[in-house]
Amino acid sequence: MKMVCDATFPVRERIVFKLLSKKNKVFKKKQLFYSVKPEKPDEIKEFEEVFKLLEKNDFIIINKNGKIKVNNDEDYFIGKIYFSPNGFGFVNHFREEKNYFVKKENSGRSFHEDIVLAKKIHDQSKPEAKVIMVIRRTISKIVGTYMASQDFGFVIPDESKINLDIYIPKGSENGAKSYDKVVVEINRNIIRKNPYGEVIEVLGLQGEKEADYLSIIKAYDLRDKFPNKVMKEVSELKMTIDEDDIKNRIDFRDRTIFTIDDITAKDLDDAISIKKDGDFYEVGVYIADVSHYVKANSAIDKEAFLRGNSVYLIDKVIPMLPKVLSNNLCSLNENEDRLVLAVLMRVDKYGRVVKSNICEGVIHSKGRLTYDEVTAYLEGKNPQFSQKFPEIAKDILIAKELAEALVEKRARRGSIDFDINESYIKLDENGNPIVVEAYRKGIANSIIEELMILANETVAKKFFDLGIPFVYRIHDKPRTEKLEAFVSVANAYGLKFKVKDLKNIQPKDLQEFLSGLANDKIKTPLKIILLQSMQQARYSNENMMHFGLASEFYSHFTSPIRRYPDLQIHRIIKEYLHNELNNLKREKYEKITSEVARHCSRMERIAEKAEEEFDKLKISEFIMNNKDAVFEGIIRNFNKAGIYVMLKNTADGFIKIPDFQFDEKNYTGILNGKKVELGDIIKVKPKVFNLNTKEIIFEVVEG
Repeated sequence: MKMVCDATFPVRERIVFKLLSKKNKVFKKKQLFYSVKPEKPDEIKEFEEVFKLLEKNDFIIINKNGKIKVNNDEDYFIGKIYFSPNGFGFVNHFREEKNYFVKKENSGRSFHEDIVLAKKIHDQSKPEAKVIMVIRRTISKIVGTYMASQDFGFVIPDESKINLDIYIPKGSENGAKSYDKVVVEINRNIIRKNPYGEVIEVLGLQGEKEADYLSIIKAYDLRDKFPNKVMKEVSELKMTIDEDDIKNRIDFRDRTIFTIDDITAKDLDDAISIKKDGDFYEVGVYIADVSHYVKANSAIDKEAFLRGNSVYLIDKVIPMLPKVLSNNLCSLNENEDRLVLAVLMRVDKYGRVVKSNICEGVIHSKGRLTYDEVTAYLEGKNPQFSQKFPEIAKDILIAKELAEALVEKRARRGSIDFDINESYIKLDENGNPIVVEAYRKGIANSIIEELMILANETVAKKFFDLGIPFVYRIHDKPRTEKLEAFVSVANAYGLKFKVKDLKNIQPKDLQEFLSGLANDKIKTPLKIILLQSMQQARYSNENMMHFGLASEFYSHFTSPIRRYPDLQIHRIIKEYLHNELNNLKREKYEKITSEVARHCSRMERIAEKAEEEFDKLKISEFIMNNKDAVFEGIIRNFNKAGIYVMLKNTADGFIKIPDFQFDEKNYTGILNGKKVELGDIIKVKPKVFNLNTKEIIFEVVEG
């Protein structure tokens, strides 16, 4: 990492840069003082403090004549520190690109993502370092909860990795009261003490609906408002489809085409059709043609790229596209003509695509169906469905048959099915959580999921074979050290993992191991531990395997309303269909696809963290609102301080046990004098919500 420094930077930073520039040179303290140029009393005081600190830690060596030399010992290095919610951290060595563990007591007054001067403690199998001093604070703003005292205030950061409260001098609170959610600007020039800050925005009282939303939006810097330039372009869009729009498209409006989505969804970007032809299935997957409306390099397009994706905060959506597009013009609404990019596939009874075609089309959806009503129909619990949609009802039976074949095909090649319940959270009009329960996907979810996977794979393979620049969805193998930890837990429970070379693990190896687990009690905890060992999927302009799906070719093609990579490849596909991909455009797309993959992977991580944090906040709120309730859950993991528990309603928390006896070898613990194992059922009551770690702390209920 390249660092620059000038006279506007804090004294300590100027000192370190001057010293580093004088390596192998001898000089006097007075020379250092005049070159750093501290002028204000506070700066002069800081110069003396920093000088003593560096001398004490042997970063500078002073000989008997008072001459100074910088210690050339390679143990000293500059890096960026990242903290965990538990207080320890890791310093990333800029030059070595290596991480050094930092104990809580060795972190000094450093702050999450500070640039620090550190010293290696040891550099063997577990590299460790201690922070000598903070050089620069990089975080400029944080969101947190303001607390007032008589003479000052402080802010408890929402981000659990920020390990220090922010000191707010009297007069800098901007009208904030205790328990207000606020945005704080960090004074990065004051480093000697806890971070100093000034409240620049009061979001509202903690727990209020808008305050909770705004806290997440501000913390993750989400773009929740569209610029005027974008809205001006939107206002100029043509709101109807005419003959010019459809003259070169295939007309699918007579086909029985329908959508299946969540009941609350308003951005419907995929529809399907299906018929049986002997032993073959004729499948159509129709995706909203967003690229018809959102032209490359338009203001709408540039804003969509910056956002990268839509963000879903339970009942609030921060869309990638303005609602006129996402919920209206592009959404495949029932009984309305809509422009699409279609993938037509002939599929055999084993789920193999024997023929495919991609084309531009126009559709007229015959039904806006929901997952719940279709699942109920397929389970024999919704007889009126076939009366309301007689033609669609027949096609859904065919779709179910094909989906089952596709599931079997993926299982044969080794696709990993974790089958872990997701959370369903319902809020009232004030944003209070009134329902938290496990949401289990139904048959209808599986139908749509399987057909979308099929379309994504078909499109990815075609454009890989064509050698055209593209954006792929890839998923790397799990890291070996994570797999080793998983295997050691499995072995502790007498489960033999037959793969010898974990570096060359294949999806089939993990799938066969999980499907072979007869012990239902241990199955869920092991799936959770394995899931946590997996790497995150990402975008790439180079095709590599999607490990989790065991798919050789995979892309994201089916959601251009809410994912920018899908929109980008739609443009490439359409230029190919129109024979417009000359060498110059191919070169252009090589660069564009690389940039889109990198940026959208990063924005996806941000969206996932924001969504996860908001879910966690509302689940915790629900549990703490029911402090007297007794909940049942399972032991999902251990550490040296206690037990991780997952409730039946998907809430997660920790049971902190003084002097907890954790047998790491056998992966068991002692609770109230009894041995407990992974998967054991346990009854708990909520005790407290830990603001630092954002964890619910439970206590055990006997009986």
